[in-house]
Amino acid sequence: IYELWCFLAVQRALAAALPEATWSAKKLDRLFTANGSGAAFATVLASGRELTIEFNRTFHSHWARQDRPRWSLSGQRRPDLVITALGGDHPPAWLTLDAKYRAGRSNLANAFESVHIYRDSLRYDGHGGPSRFAALLAPAATEATRPWFDDAYLREHGCGIFEVAPGKPGADRVAQWVLEALT
Repeated sequence: IYELWCFLAVQRALAAALPEATWSAKKLDRLFTANGSGAAFATVLASGRELTIEFNRTFHSHWARQDRPRWSLSGQRRPDLVITALGGDHPPAWLTLDAKYRAGRSNLANAFESVHIYRDSLRYDGHGGPSRFAALLAPAATEATRPWFDDAYLREHGCGIFEVAPGKPGADRVAQWVLEALT
């Protein structure tokens, strides 16, 4: 449920950050199936840049790749959120966000593995190849995990963690980071 909530919260935050944008929903009925794959929101900005946020898309393994544009150097992967940007005056780009309802240093350290896997192994042909950035979405930072949540860490390493929970402004920070990275 946290993954689905994050998908909707990040889209709402992007919509608030882009008040002139008109968003279209795609295949939201799939959110009520086993994995929700294919559900998406999309908009075209005044610059001509198309921004899409997809839920639980499959990146097929290298061995099952065939002609599929989303694939992995290793095994099949399913990041919770994939955000793409195409068109306009910038090259295609995309990033991944992985929602993990966890807190504490050891729990987040284990969850952080997915960020490395997604950033390092996923490819999206026609969208810039490898993921530009990857981050976790988690409900709470602690003093021990605070460095992973800092903007400086995100900028330096191209990955990190965002604090995203109901009643907190974390999704707004994610939206700003996404817009800076992709538009």
